[in-house]
Amino acid sequence: EKSFKDYKNSDFVVQDHNIGIKYCSQQIAADSTYFLHYNCPEPTCDIAARGWPDLHRHVRSVHHKKMCDLCSRNKKVFTHEFTLFTDKELQRHMSKGDDNPGAVDQSGFKGHPLCGFCGQRFYGDDELYVHCREKHERCFLCDRQDSRNPHYYVDYKSLEQHFRKDHFMCLDRECQEKK
Repeated sequence: EKSFKDYKNSDFVVQDHNIGIKYCSQQIAADSTYFLHYNCPEPTCDIAARGWPDLHRHVRSVHHKKMCDLCSRNKKVFTHEFTLFTDKELQRHMSKGDDNPGAVDQSGFKGHPLCGFCGQRFYGDDELYVHCREKHERCFLCDRQDSRNPHYYVDYKSLEQHFRKDHFMCLDRECQEKK
């Protein structure tokens, strides 16, 4: 019922200095701490692991399922809220997601995007974009003509071939050195 500014230090009975949370009761502290553990997502299992590697090992060895590593590193939910997958389900999750138009629990997730050059999957389009920007080359001329679709090449050599084939490439030594 109180506003946060109306609380005094004496109102708090437990404080977790590691994460900077103060609690008004032992029960609230216990309930909150439960959600911060690495709890197994299997509804019938009450195991709390020591960390992500331990939880992934537990899920594989005890439940014969897997968790999506990209989701476990990026998705902002409690550990017990993650989905467990068989190998086939995980492949579908990675490539196609769980998109099911018209379903009551429709999430719209269409899978983790794939870098066409490296074959590596990323959590989302933003992470793929950062990867491509940092690891691959982009044709600024093609981007000017079609700004909706960035034009990437695996490396500078393939971008150079593209320039030679589709654009006028300056052969001056100084321009060549500056790429």
